[in-house]
Amino acid sequence: MNNDVLKWGALIAALVATASAEYELALAVGFNQWVAAAVPGALDLYTVRALRTGREVLTAVIAMIGVNAASHLVTAGLLPVNVPLVVAVSAIAPLVLWRIHSLGSAPDAPRDAPDAEDAVPSPAVPSVPPRPEVVPAGTRLLPLVPRPRPTVTLEREDAQDGDGTPELPPGTDQDAEGADDGPPPEPPLMTAADVARHYGVDPSTVRNYVSNGTLTVHSKNARGHNLFHPDQLPDYVGVLA
Repeated sequence: MNNDVLKWGALIAALVATASAEYELALAVGFNQWVAAAVPGALDLYTVRALRTGREVLTAVIAMIGVNAASHLVTAGLLPVNVPLVVAVSAIAPLVLWRIHSLGSAPDAPRDAPDAEDAVPSPAVPSVPPRPEVVPAGTRLLPLVPRPRPTVTLEREDAQDGDGTPELPPGTDQDAEGADDGPPPEPPLMTAADVARHYGVDPSTVRNYVSNGTLTVHSKNARGHNLFHPDQLPDYVGVLA
């Protein structure tokens, strides 16, 4: 039990209030005054022991209630003093002796923790700072996709010879053997940037020439950009002005 004034005060008051009725019941069943005083003392010791160990508290309280009720019933003439009552009162002391010794073998309730001054300080453990999370929790990761490289695709018409055979790239054996028989290979198509560099103008100027019909667009590549044939370009810049 903790050193609480209110708890101890309530315990003492309850023991004193019940001791008188327990003493009167012991006298009523034939105990002399010295032996009768031991009955409330035994019950009080049993109650205190139960409260200290935290065990059989309800049993101790029920025993005190039963003895007090029986004492008042005998005093009021509502309960006769008979053999069962005398046996029950006589069994109080032996039963209390048995239960107190049984409770004594059990460990007491844990005491209060020692004060901070008496406690042995534990060795300090260096704290490890938490590692920051690389990716916050709940973030949805997207797959890594390589960045596409800009490519320029030039459409080129495959020139066919008189027999219907497509022209082979220069440098092949077949091309070398039939170079004298077939037409020369077509020059590669030019983009708007190539035309701008050819005339030394800005690419926007080339687009303006296409809009007003000065330049003829040969075809478009896979991305929809204009392609120009070198043979269709005017020879002089003055013509484009």
